[in-house]
This record gives sequence, C-alpha cells and structure tokens, in this order.
Amino acid sequence: MAVDKFLNSSGTATSEGKNFFRGWYRRTFELKPEECSARRILLNFDAIGYEGTVFVNGRKIGVAHGEFVPTRFDITDAVQPGRNTLAVRVLTDFRPIGQKEFKVGHTYGAAWSPRHIKGGIWQPVTLRIEPEIRFENIRIATHVSDGEIEIQCEVENHTGEVQTRVISAFITDAAAPSANAENTRHTIGTFRLNPGITPIRSVFRLNKPPKLWEIRNPALYFLTLICSESGRSGRDAGAVGSAAVTRFGFREFTTENMHFKLNGKPVYLFGENLSSSSFGGNRPEAEDRWQLRNEIIQRLAAGCVILRTAHMPAIRMATEIADELGMMIYDEWSFCFSVGTMDEPRFEAANLDELKRFLLRDFNAPSVVMWSLGNEVRHRTDPAALRQLRKQSALVRSIDFQKRPIVSFSGNANLDNFGREKIDGDVLDLHTYHGIENSAWTRFQEHMNYNYQLAAAIYGDGQNLKMPQIAWEAVGYSWGWLRDPEFRPGNLEQYLEYAKYDFNWGNPHGIGFAAATGLYMVIDPNRGPRYVLDRQCGRLFELFRQEPRWQGFASWCAPIDLPQRTRWNQEIYVLLRTGERGLPPHNLFRGVSTELQLYLSNNSSEPLSGATLFLTLALPDGTERPIGRYPIPKVAATEHYIAQVRLTIPKDVPAPGAGQLRLSCRNAAGGEISRNYANINLEDPAILDAPVATSVKIGVLRPSPKNTALLEILKRWRIPFQIVTAENIPSDVKTVILPPGENGRYAEEPLQRFVQAGGVLLVLEQNAGSNVPLMPGAQYAAEPNSLADLVLPEHPVFSGMSQENFDLWSGAPEGDVVKVMISPISENVVAAKPPFLVRQTVGSAIAEAAIGDGVLLASQLNACGNYQTEPAAARYLRNLFSYVGNRPLRNDIRPLPRNEQEYRVGKTEPVSLAAYANRSFEDEVAEDRKGGWFDQGRNDFRVMPTGKVVAAGVRLKSSTQRRITADPV
Repeated sequence: MAVDKFLNSSGTATSEGKNFFRGWYRRTFELKPEECSARRILLNFDAIGYEGTVFVNGRKIGVAHGEFVPTRFDITDAVQPGRNTLAVRVLTDFRPIGQKEFKVGHTYGAAWSPRHIKGGIWQPVTLRIEPEIRFENIRIATHVSDGEIEIQCEVENHTGEVQTRVISAFITDAAAPSANAENTRHTIGTFRLNPGITPIRSVFRLNKPPKLWEIRNPALYFLTLICSESGRSGRDAGAVGSAAVTRFGFREFTTENMHFKLNGKPVYLFGENLSSSSFGGNRPEAEDRWQLRNEIIQRLAAGCVILRTAHMPAIRMATEIADELGMMIYDEWSFCFSVGTMDEPRFEAANLDELKRFLLRDFNAPSVVMWSLGNEVRHRTDPAALRQLRKQSALVRSIDFQKRPIVSFSGNANLDNFGREKIDGDVLDLHTYHGIENSAWTRFQEHMNYNYQLAAAIYGDGQNLKMPQIAWEAVGYSWGWLRDPEFRPGNLEQYLEYAKYDFNWGNPHGIGFAAATGLYMVIDPNRGPRYVLDRQCGRLFELFRQEPRWQGFASWCAPIDLPQRTRWNQEIYVLLRTGERGLPPHNLFRGVSTELQLYLSNNSSEPLSGATLFLTLALPDGTERPIGRYPIPKVAATEHYIAQVRLTIPKDVPAPGAGQLRLSCRNAAGGEISRNYANINLEDPAILDAPVATSVKIGVLRPSPKNTALLEILKRWRIPFQIVTAENIPSDVKTVILPPGENGRYAEEPLQRFVQAGGVLLVLEQNAGSNVPLMPGAQYAAEPNSLADLVLPEHPVFSGMSQENFDLWSGAPEGDVVKVMISPISENVVAAKPPFLVRQTVGSAIAEAAIGDGVLLASQLNACGNYQTEPAAARYLRNLFSYVGNRPLRNDIRPLPRNEQEYRVGKTEPVSLAAYANRSFEDEVAEDRKGGWFDQGRNDFRVMPTGKVVAAGVRLKSSTQRRITADPV
C-alpha cells in the first residue's frame, strides 16, 4: 500500500523556534467480503518518524512509535467489507540541540542536525490478510559445527478455540542454480494451540551438510514453516492452515580471546561505516537499492568485509543486499551522543520496546554478525544513560540466542571521554581521530598503549584484555571541508588569516586539519579531502596492522575509491619499518646501509608457508631495480613475523631525488599474495662531510661543557667559527649562534645591541618553558609534531627541498620534525607547527624577524641531534648555516610587531600564590574530585612546565610539584 511522504529531513520545522512537526495522512482501501471472513487484517508500518496515531474508519487503533523500527497493528475489528479509511496523525520531533530544558524521551540516531532526522511515514506501509492461526517472530540460529538449526517462534491462535495442529519445517536453497531445491523436511510436532500465543522451539539437524554463508560467497536458505491440520505430517499433512517463509544463512560469528571467528575460522574486521541516514525517504526505492548494492559491491572489491550502520539502523533493504553479497553488518542502534536531560521512565519504556523490535527485525539476517547498542553515549556524567545502556545489554542477552557479540555502544573504549563504568559487552570499540585531535600520528603507540592499559584495568585483569578491540572511527577528515582556490603557498597574510581563525571541531576551517599534512594540501581544490584521507588512512591503518591487540578498524565514511584502500585491507600485510614505533622509511641516504625491520602480519584464516619478499626500487624515469630478497618462515594465522634487515640504496641513483620502495610477497608457487610500497626521498651522503661555504665571521655563544653537538657539526662541515660571550662579541663577527638547549644562560641586552647594530642571531632548538630571545611575549612550548608546515617555501633555508622533506623525519627517534614551537605564531613565521582539532595550539617552527639593522632567526626544527640519520635534517642544516653565514639575507624580512619591539619589563615585584593553590597539573583519575584543573584524567595539564618559566612575557615560578594533595574546593 503506497503512501506519499509528507515530511523528510526537513529543516523548516525549526525555522520559527519549533522543535516538532505535526501532520496527517489519509487514504482509502477496499476489502472483499471473503477477505474479512475468518481472517486477520494486519497493518504494518516499516517506520514512522517518530510517532503515529492510527485511525481506521474513525476508530483509534493505537499509537506507533519508533523512527527506525516496524510497528504492526491488528485492525480486524475495525475494518469492513468495501471501502475503508485509514488516517494517521504523525508527530515528528526534532531533537532540539542545545535546549537543556527539553527532556528526551526516545532515541534520535544521527541527530547532527534536523535534516538528518527522518520525518513522517518514510518507509513502506503494507496491509496483510492472514489466517486466524499464524506464525510470528520467527528466529533462527545455526550451529555450523554439527549442521543443526534452532528455531524459535510464536503461533497466534485467534479462533477463540483450542486447536490441534501439526507444525513442520522445510529447508530449501534460496539461490540459483539450485533455488528451492529441498535440503531438509522436518516435523516439529503436534501442538495443542490455546487461544492466544503458543511458543515453539525446535532443534534439528539438516539432512545434507549445509553450505556456509561466507564473506563474498554467501549461501542462503529458505525456512518454510507450515501449520496444518492434525493427523498427518510433512508434505502429506492435511490442509495447510497457514505458512510463513524467512531467509537465513548457516553461519556463526564469535569472539575467542582477542580474535573474531566466522564459521570457526579467524577473521579480521576490515571495515567501513555506512551512512544509514542517507538511505530511505530521500529518493525512489529503486535508486536506494541501486546505490546500496553498488556501494557494498565496491567496498567488497576494495577488501572491506564489514559495515557499521552508523548511527542508526539502516533500512531493511541494506541487510537484505548484504545477505546476498556476503558483506557482514555491524548493526547499530540509535541511542547516540549525549542525549541531554532524560525523562528516564518515558525513555526506558520507549527505547527498550523499540530496541526489541529492531533486534527481531534483523535477527535472521546472516549478514548481521554484531550489535552496537548506540554511538558515543556520554554516561560519565549521566547516571540515567549508564542505567539505560546496561538495560539494553541485558535485553539483547535475553533475546539473541545466536549470541552475537555485543558492543555496548560504538566508542565505548573512549573511557576518558564517555565514562569508565563497566558495561556488559564482548567487544571494545575505540573512536580516535588520531593525528588531528591532540597529537601527531607518529605518537600512535603512546596513544594506543594508554587506551589499552585503561581498558585492561576496567575490562581485563589489570594488565591484559581477553576481548577483541576494534577502532571504528579511526580517521576523520570527512566533514567540514574547505577548498580555497585563491590560496597560494608563500602568501604569509593568507596563512596567518587561517592560523588565527577561531575554528572548532565542527568547523575546522582548513587549519584544524593541517597538523598531519599541512594547510595547502587540505584546502587545495585539486587535492582536498580525498587526497588527505587517502594519505592519513594509509599511514594510520598501516600502524593498526602492526598492532596485534587490534582486530579491526574503519575510517569515518572515507570515499570508497581511495587509492590505498586495497593496500591496507590485504589479509597478508608486509612492510618495512624503521623500528618498533612502526614508522615507514621516508628520507634515506643512497649507498648507505640502513637497518630496518621487515614486518609481516598474517590476518588470513590459513597459515603462510614458503613465502619470499622481493624488494625493488622504482625511480622517476620508469626504471625499477631489484635491491633485496628475503625468505619468510612459516607464519600461523593471526600471527606476525619480524626480522631485522639491512637495506642499501644503490650509489648510482640520482640524489637528491625521489623513489618508491616496492614490496612484493610471493608464495611458494610464485603467486603474489601481498604488495606494499613506501615513497622515499633520496639524498647523497656526501652532504654529511662536504664543506659549507661561508663569507662572514661566525661566533658561537659559549655552550655548557657537555653541549658540544653544534661545535662538532660546524667542524665537520669546516665552517669557521669562534667562541664568544654575549657581553663580548668581536666587531668583526657578523653572525652569532645560540646553541641548542642553552636559552636563559646569556644576557639579552648585549645580544639585542648586537642585532640592532646589524648582526644576525641564529637561535637553535631551545627547550620548552623559556622565553624566546629578543621576542617579548613569545615563549617556547612543547608541541611535538611530525610535520613543519612551510609558510614561506621559497625561503633559502629550504633550497632544494619541498614540503615532503618536512613531513615525517623517520631518521629521528620519534619521527618528529619539530618538538618545541614558538608561541604565539606571528607575522615572522617561516615554517609553522599547525594546530590539532582539540589541542588548538599553533606556533612557529621557524621564525625570522628584522630588529633594527639586524636579523633574529629562530629555528626549532629537530635537526641538530638527528642530521646523521635523517637526510632532510642534514640538508636543512646546511641550508641554514649557508644562509646565516653569507650576505645578503632576504630583503623582505618582516620586523617584529611594533608593540613587541617597544615592550620592556620595568620593575617587577614577585607575588606568591602558593597558599591558594588547590589544583595540581596532573590528574590520574577522571571525575574523582581529587585533582587536576578540570578533573578529566589524562586529559590534563601535565604538559605544563614547572620551575621558572615565562608566559606571555611574564616571569613565573611554578611549583615543581605536579600533584597537590589539598582538599578540593
């Protein structure tokens, strides 16, 4: 029965401050007299957003509620032969985001905005005419090991009398070429059916071994239940009183310790998110079907094996198509986000009823292998949300005798964010936009170790977990995109406009996404989201593949056709890495032996034997050279192999230049079973010893006795220099270098006079917590990142280099290009440390300022200690010393902002606040009211430097105690 939709995803309902929309549907339908005799007339709504009051012929039948689940009404007593009138009054309420006085009484799903909330009758409506004895709620579980099937259902008897009936089951193939071929017929038994509902349960073995429902190879069956008159059974039974058919597949999906198993074999969850709100009610049903089928086919082809229906149940069509194509479904309920003030009795009554209908709707879908009972529910400060989450888990346990794994909600492993209270479940799911949230993507291990240890303390034995972990939102970038065709690299004003923009999570404005790839790559219309997503997914998912504690991952709705998707979704994954941190080689010296690790992860269901890794180097001219061959011993399923290898790039390849390391893993028969690559920059090791020509005399401020690294570099590159003091700089010295880590040891006033008189002061790599020489109001802040964003890429210090050379220094111990930045960013920036989405600190990695007749150049790139192992650091340092060691310098160096040049500290009087301190920088436990400024656990101020510091030009002495035990106020 077709019904026109009056409202769907409308934002107009909130245009006048309203948070609801009310409307009516009316239509008529005809019934023949025989259809009304000894029959039940059933009216089914697949979904109404959100509430529908149903009237038939003016008689109120009932109220349907549940935006995502079916509702059925028995309207037998209200219909009549001939013409009937159906009317539905629909109330759609739009979750009023930010209106705290609104009390929430049900779930909303993906309620990012009103347009994501479905409205009205947005799924099919059907009218069914059925016998007075009929089947309801047929549920099936299969036992793969012994070929058994378990059936549970109810038989409804509306005759008003006791009836005796034979109930039989038939199992037939559901797919061509053997469609409807019988596998098994089974008489469940003879039952005395009292008026009302009779539960039925039967377990029996199939006559023929069943074909299994598997990924990309799904075998499907029909179960037909027949209720016939007593006395005979099977196909020879008496008159069939009623029958019901449902489709299913033989499969079992379980967890075992840290792993998932499909039909008893290990399976790794290469996943993605399906945007459930995009389907149903927006376009004709045929278009939905085509788009869903096309999307699932493409994701399967790219190596994806499971889709999460974020953040609400998808339309039933989605699981039907997944059943047929062999795609697993991680089925998500609509309890999402912080729901606001909850009307708990009303919420519980509606939610548990709707959740039950959701479970029954999808129960027999073989594609549905795991339940997610919500998304990012913040129960940390909401006891009602915690109680409801626990009741949801209990309900699923009571209904699902398939015993599919439960995730209490997707994101439940974000224990600091959403809450540390334990909730019944089988899997932990982490949402982490690592690399754009708080820290560099190269800090993956620290980030994951912290989350694992926290989870083990709550869900494990304190040290280890005995349940699988997945990360179902592991890469962001899929929202808030900005393309700027007017932006040009090297335009300082444009960069500063972005850097000073007041961005937020929902509106990154380009700069919020810049920490991992640089601003230009983010906003460049020719690259933009697809390029950045592909780059970051490739990096982060390669790190996940090296972490055995993780058994699945997904990006947040990344495009299907990302070039690297098939790479990270390989069951057997092979790579070269620079060490235990798992970072790929990036900048390499040619002709020099480099120690790397060969890593192979076998996430297939079978052991790997007799494999060999072949390594080649591809060059820009199209040539490809073999450079290594490594035999690989037997690797069991779910296990990994690590070996130390030495790699030497041939001496005769062009350098500086680019290349690609290509890895091909082949089995004993020579067939390729895995491939990978690493894009590299090549450098000539001669730069480590070749002299750097300088034309002016250079002085080095006397370093502390053990700080000799800079002096050794200058000697190695045969750069003439002399040791000087700030107070006694010879008149013929034109450039003075302040060595790394020595800030605060030298008087600033003589250095100020030296620069104002025309000298150049190069300040190298100072520690956090001190002020920047000659830059009032600027200070050094610990902000490590694997990228320095070249604001002025044509600056001489970047000669012969590009942005790629400053994105990941894998030759440095942690991959950092910058460890300490200059804050705040100013118009003197040469290279920036971009901000993260949450940790919104942006500063200078290199700054250059004209002061009087001279120049201050401050470089915070992590170069001096790593130049021997990181080729990009070596070339940068050579450029840097060449620049300050010769004249002329650039002619367009910006002066310090005027207020900074004129600002001077006069008389100061210390004021002690120690007696009033009642919060420490560190906080170990969130929400315990015992420490930390915000009581948020590890998301605290432990990065704050202690001791003597300068903040915004003000001298402070901070307690060396990171913990204060005073009672909280």
